[in-house]
Amino acid sequence: MDSTITTEIWNQLTAYVSGLDWAYIITFIVIAYGFNHTTIKGGLKKLTKITSKTKYRVAIIGLLYGVALYFIRGYTIEKIECLFQSFVFALVFHKLILEGLTKYIGKKLQAKTVNQESSANGYYDRFNNTPQ
Repeated sequence: MDSTITTEIWNQLTAYVSGLDWAYIITFIVIAYGFNHTTIKGGLKKLTKITSKTKYRVAIIGLLYGVALYFIRGYTIEKIECLFQSFVFALVFHKLILEGLTKYIGKKLQAKTVNQESSANGYYDRFNNTPQ
């Protein structure tokens, strides 16, 4: 591949990523995690009598938080595009990278502890099994 094309792609990508509202992205992910992994989820379920999937809750939280930030920070109309791009980036980043990575690490840790337990049990079971 031509180095000028690679350089241009890299420049466009870095310009896009640096133009995102990272304060919104990070706080949105933390707030969505808090809503989905605490008693708030159960309280909302009791209050509204509605069960919703996590992805819909996260999307609603992100949109409401984005609208609130728009008014709190006094953004202009041009800044809405940045907020929307940050919202979409946060959804993709959270779903594909953070959840995927945590599931992968969790499976690896679970497999490691299961292997350690089974090997330890096998070692100690050899004294309890009497040949017949």
